[in-house]
Amino acid sequence: MTEVTTVVFVDDHAIFRAGLAQALATSDKIEVVAQGGSPADAIELASRHRPDILLLDLWMQRASSVGHIRSILDASPGTKVVILTASEEGVDVVAAMSEGAAGFVTKETSPADLIAIINDVQSGETYLSTRSLAGWLTTLNNTSKAEADRDSVAALSEQERAVLRSIAMGSSNGEVAKHLGISIATVKYHLGRIFVKLGVRNRVEAAVFARSMFEGEG
Repeated sequence: MTEVTTVVFVDDHAIFRAGLAQALATSDKIEVVAQGGSPADAIELASRHRPDILLLDLWMQRASSVGHIRSILDASPGTKVVILTASEEGVDVVAAMSEGAAGFVTKETSPADLIAIINDVQSGETYLSTRSLAGWLTTLNNTSKAEADRDSVAALSEQERAVLRSIAMGSSNGEVAKHLGISIATVKYHLGRIFVKLGVRNRVEAAVFARSMFEGEG
């Protein structure tokens, strides 16, 4: 039996919600369990339904939703929040991911790609588009938050460095596994060790670290 990912999405535009519901309905691996139109709805629906994924519009009622992410996660700790947005400003990406979002997705993303992203996030991936990651890096560099620790990188094994380089280029776990000729389970094992050695919390922070560390190398 195929495991179904439960999804709640919250956006203050009813027309967009209708289109999103129709798009997600094309996948037999996704079940939309509720929709809402405000940050308060997001918190209430997360608490009531405990969805696997909550898609959250970045701007609702002329205010950022970022400040509500932690309340959503407190209401439903097992839920992964994915931000939906019309723009990919670096400062917004940094703010959302720092608050605990598991992904940052532009509203221009195709239905097929969004379904794939939802499935990836549910399987443990963190999603940022190439543009979002670039914005994240630029913002962190401009605010001096991405200073590399060469001693930490020196502690990585050769294969850990290879995995780190790959995720810095935006590769998924599956792509890293294929490129290096190892299993996805081994990739996840190496990532766990990398996170500990570098003192980072997730693959996005590791990618930021790696881009800063390996910049200029051949």
